[in-house]
Amino acid sequence: DGEITFPPPPPKVQAIAAAKPKPKAVEETREEKAARELVEVRKAANQTTLLLAVGGALLLLVGTVAPASFMAHFIVFVLSCFVGFHVIWNVA
Repeated sequence: DGEITFPPPPPKVQAIAAAKPKPKAVEETREEKAARELVEVRKAANQTTLLLAVGGALLLLVGTVAPASFMAHFIVFVLSCFVGFHVIWNVA
């Protein structure tokens, strides 16, 4: 037919159903947003602190019970994990 149609004609069938309108969300004020972010930051900081404290306590417990040779091997293992992470992910 050789007819040039640019732009292409619109489709005759609606492929995707029309989205139902969502109720409009109430926007937070700057104070509410700042308060919410502060709570999230404090929660994350508390979780990190707790995790580090538990990890440190476990390392101290292992250090008091394990022989010195194990601790030397453990330190080498931790350092190799750290270096391996940087090598694999090219984080240097």
